[in-house]
Amino acid sequence: TDERARAGVPPDLRGWKAIAAAVGNDVHVRTAQKWEQRGKIPVVSFGGRVAAYADRVLACLMAQPRRAA
Repeated sequence: TDERARAGVPPDLRGWKAIAAAVGNDVHVRTAQKWEQRGKIPVVSFGGRVAAYADRVLACLMAQPRRAA
């Protein structure tokens, strides 16, 4: 668990649109949702809403192996 979450600091990305936009300009909401389902990005779900910490999302994506084009 993230220290900020335990300390009550709210995530800076709220909703799938914000999460997808933080990942990149060409990333759609559905793509971000698939990545979350596959465990590639950390997203918190509460009461039917989602949120995430931008730095954690980007760090997880940077740690992923790159696919060949």
